[in-house]
Amino acid sequence: MKNFFLILLLFILISGNSNADIFLDADKSVEIHQNEGKIIAAGNAKIRKEDQSITADKITSFYEKDKSGKISVDKIIAEGNVLVVSSKASVTADKGEYIPKEDIVKLYNNVTISQDGNIIKGDYAETNLKTGVSKLVSNKSGGRVSGVFKEKQTSKED
Repeated sequence: MKNFFLILLLFILISGNSNADIFLDADKSVEIHQNEGKIIAAGNAKIRKEDQSITADKITSFYEKDKSGKISVDKIIAEGNVLVVSSKASVTADKGEYIPKEDIVKLYNNVTISQDGNIIKGDYAETNLKTGVSKLVSNKSGGRVSGVFKEKQTSKED
């Protein structure tokens, strides 16, 4: 039964339309706290599905069961050396949070987003997955958000 909860929560974490397997690796431990409604993967924890992965020193998933027994994830927190990779982009940060009920992703401290050779850096990033609106800000006095944007190469026909 414990494995069922773990697999279900990991499936919600890396959701998608496919039925691809989800893999979890952790160097130190995977703890399931059923009474507290959380799962903790520690020590170079990595969750991957197809071409998507989340790696961090520690990944914690908080969940709850409704009266019918249906499980829903309240929040997922990745802490320490956070790396999110997909075929389209990669993101690094010191901490990341995903709040499924609000469809909000938050990244904290040393945020770097890379896509197609474009790189943007800041202290805090937030994306609303429902609206598609993202923001990246600097929290430091006098700090700046900075980026390098590559011009897309087009081929010329003779």
